[in-house]
Amino acid sequence: MKILVISDSHGKNDDVKHVIKQVGDIDMLIHLGDVERGPDYIRGLVNCPVHIVAGNNDNDVTLPYGETFMIGEYRVYITHGHRFYVNSGVSCLEEYAIANKIDIAMYGHTHM
Repeated sequence: MKILVISDSHGKNDDVKHVIKQVGDIDMLIHLGDVERGPDYIRGLVNCPVHIVAGNNDNDVTLPYGETFMIGEYRVYITHGHRFYVNSGVSCLEEYAIANKIDIAMYGHTHM
């Protein structure tokens, strides 16, 4: 399974389109927030399941702040990370993941 994980595109949808074209066919797209505009446009760029969460700059789009779903046998949680204070470390997100039996937790926000 080929999964593209991106984050913090900040409305630069042409950049997202370029990356998708560059990587080729994918089985899933995950965007970890700070879309800022065009989540429906991004969904329309691919023909696969898409998971997008809201970031701290996504005030004008209706997206969840977190989402839990399965990838194969793995329970995955995605979030932007700002509500878990990831700039200061991942301990809050790690505690959440353990408490909720999450196998994989992904976040953006730090631009790393």
